[in-house]
Amino acid sequence: EVLASSLAEAGQEVIVHVACRDRNRNELLSLGWRLASAGIENLLVLSGDYPTEGYLGMAHPVFDLDSVSLLRLFDGLNHGEIACDIGRPIPRDRARSFGAPSPRRVNAPAPLPPTHFFLGGAVNPFKRVERDLVPQYAKLAFKARMGARFAITQVGYDPRKLDELGRFVAEMQLSLRLLANVFILTRTTARIFHAGEIPGTAIPDALLERA
Repeated sequence: EVLASSLAEAGQEVIVHVACRDRNRNELLSLGWRLASAGIENLLVLSGDYPTEGYLGMAHPVFDLDSVSLLRLFDGLNHGEIACDIGRPIPRDRARSFGAPSPRRVNAPAPLPPTHFFLGGAVNPFKRVERDLVPQYAKLAFKARMGARFAITQVGYDPRKLDELGRFVAEMQLSLRLLANVFILTRTTARIFHAGEIPGTAIPDALLERA
């Protein structure tokens, strides 16, 4: 957040990765307002990985929202739907779907000025079996409906799968710009990827031999 603010002040285009892990919805909302105030508009919204070992052992995970509901929250900021005073939820609100407009209140606070976030999400088209791949595409379509305007792929080395992703976006008529994730291999990183040490990233045996 601090580095992105400095780069934005210097006139650089930056994409801030916003992960839901370790943040509840109040902190994510505050973070959105802080980024907007700093002039940062490009956000890649992620659920985040499950925490690993940290200070004095395993940290307690916080996943109050996921990437889809956070996209809906930030899209609400873009449309000026989030009021200055959120208000305290009452029991009957718990059954309401997240992001649904709240009932009109007497003397309700005026909404804040709309933000101008250019929102994006992640997708992994390199899954090898149908039961893993189809949920990736279904969730990508859901992200597009919730306000995502671009998608960045996971690191992968299968051009046929990238082509398949482009065909899916075109066939479903999703309003998304696709960005490929380019990672240049070295011998060391090729071995790490091939060993499965980085979740969601793999390379074929032939590419490992070439590296």
